[in-house]
Amino acid sequence: TDCKKGLPPRGLDFLKNVCDAVGIPVYAIGGINIASSDDSTASDSPSTYDAVPDISVPRLADVMECGAAGGCIMSGMMRV
Repeated sequence: TDCKKGLPPRGLDFLKNVCDAVGIPVYAIGGINIASSDDSTASDSPSTYDAVPDISVPRLADVMECGAAGGCIMSGMMRV
């Protein structure tokens, strides 16, 4: 995103490590696709989310599987 230009994403492994290490709710932010994990039309390809051109885009369900209490989504909600 424009707020962190050039900074690579930390990824789901990092998120899982944080969630496992703390005893408070963790909310993932940045580059999360709003599609549910059972959405057969959802795609994780970079073209579906142009704010993150070089990586696979995790779905909200993916971040919750890492132990996150939820995810903060801005751009995706602007497109709903």
